[in-house]
Amino acid sequence: MPRAGWLRQPVFTPRVRTTPSGGPTITHNTAAQTAPSRYASAMSVFDWLALVSVLVAIVAAIIAMRSVRTIRTLEERLERLGSGKDGKSLENTIAMHDMLLKKHAEHVTDLVKASEYLHQSLQVAVRKVSLERYNPFPGIGGNLSFTLVLLDAHNTGAVVTSLHNRDATRVYAKAIRDGQPLQQLSEEEERALQNAMLQKGA
Repeated sequence: MPRAGWLRQPVFTPRVRTTPSGGPTITHNTAAQTAPSRYASAMSVFDWLALVSVLVAIVAAIIAMRSVRTIRTLEERLERLGSGKDGKSLENTIAMHDMLLKKHAEHVTDLVKASEYLHQSLQVAVRKVSLERYNPFPGIGGNLSFTLVLLDAHNTGAVVTSLHNRDATRVYAKAIRDGQPLQQLSEEEERALQNAMLQKGA
């Protein structure tokens, strides 16, 4: 393959011309004189490219060494993670934890069902209580008569009244549904019912 013209060895072609005095004068070809400078410039570009290539190779080698070291560190960590105290593998450890999680999930489901059952039971349990003591009969000392109100969370329950005098004690029970009495209430019973419904029933 022919080499580029500017890489060839410079050829100095002498030229002979006659001076006014008649003596010969030897001159050199101008194109031939510029060839060495172009050759030196091309060589300097090659030198820079070679230097840059060497630097890139060094940086790549450093990055590769650090990558290998990082991979080895990760492999060592995975190996330590895979071997437990009793020599169990990572797969067995994960399987054991998965089994425990399933058991815990079953227990949580049972607890949720029990909580729902208790919540429904508490809705009909006695949660509001009010007691009103009084003396409906003149001439009898002490407030031996009373009215007891028992309501659930929906203000449904009963009003129990005990009337005491010298001869006997009578007990009456009246139903309450959603805060409304199904029988007529006395003044004391109505007051006890209102006091009970004002409670939060926590």
